[in-house]
Amino acid sequence: MTALLDVSDEVAGAESADARLTALADTESAARVEASSLQEVQRAARIGTWEWDPATDLVALSEVSHELLGVPAGRMLTLEDYVDAVLPEDREVVRASLAPLAEQRDPVPVEYQFRIVRLVVLHYQPIVTADGAVHHAEALARWQHPRFGLLGPGHFLPAARRGGLLPDLDRWVLSTALREVADWPLVGGRPLPVSINLSGLVPGDENFVEAVDEAVTESGLDWNRVVLELVETDLVDLRPHHQAAMELLVERGARFAIDDFGTGYSSLARLRDLPAQIIKIDRRFVTSIAADAADHAVAQAVTTMAHAMGMVCTAEGVETREQLGVLAALGVDHYQGFLFSPAVPEQEFRAVLGTRGEFRPRT
Repeated sequence: MTALLDVSDEVAGAESADARLTALADTESAARVEASSLQEVQRAARIGTWEWDPATDLVALSEVSHELLGVPAGRMLTLEDYVDAVLPEDREVVRASLAPLAEQRDPVPVEYQFRIVRLVVLHYQPIVTADGAVHHAEALARWQHPRFGLLGPGHFLPAARRGGLLPDLDRWVLSTALREVADWPLVGGRPLPVSINLSGLVPGDENFVEAVDEAVTESGLDWNRVVLELVETDLVDLRPHHQAAMELLVERGARFAIDDFGTGYSSLARLRDLPAQIIKIDRRFVTSIAADAADHAVAQAVTTMAHAMGMVCTAEGVETREQLGVLAALGVDHYQGFLFSPAVPEQEFRAVLGTRGEFRPRT
């Protein structure tokens, strides 16, 4: 499924606030705007998922906009830059929505008036047993850029993070993934769970539980099919009420996975107290596990510790049969990596489930 975010009927709100945005762009004028006017602008105009804030660094927003659109920094963005950044079938809709703003020739730079166009798709990578039987899938965001092709998260997440887009991106990935997998074919007589990485929507957020609950409810998915992945570093300073939020979701049937384990600084005591059910060994310990004694020792320790705490252990980045053999000997439960399959489009993943239902190791 594709999402064209930040271009919607709300464009009218931005149009109605153009005059005030012009004033805000001028430092001297902005200093004279009353607080009530600023609040009105914040309600009326949005760039991407940001509400206008007079304290916002417009230069930073410009850099994010240029980076997301693939346009050299320093050049004024045009209507066609935004139109070219979406797939051909969406271009007329975008042009029609944004053209009124461009025609006004407002002195406020185009990158501050237009919504940032983000075209996101979800691909799915299987998480399997040693023989390739699918245990569950991980939903991974990709940016289908018409100029540069399919881009991984390393190409757009840094810009999204700087622009404050991560919470909304997480919400979209969460709701879309749960909705897409709701009617996947059964595998071995059981429905598959799905893992969703969260980096902008985390237990410390005030509306974390509500956001997850809303997505699950709207999808109609059973809670026991929901796996929420959090990186280890997000869990280091988890406060009691944050942990309580996780525990509440676990009581409903959701599971938590600690992603990239071994790269943070969690103590064993902290790990023991976390309401997590899955530990994922980071790929950097998997790459050289057959030759590097230190990596082998770390993977062995993580696997033993996970099982001692009643958790399941998954290895990421498995690319060779040699790695698989070593990890299987250590007792790792599940595997994820190119040896079995890269992340593939939803329709392709669904087709595999409906036919053979497995991703056997590649020869």
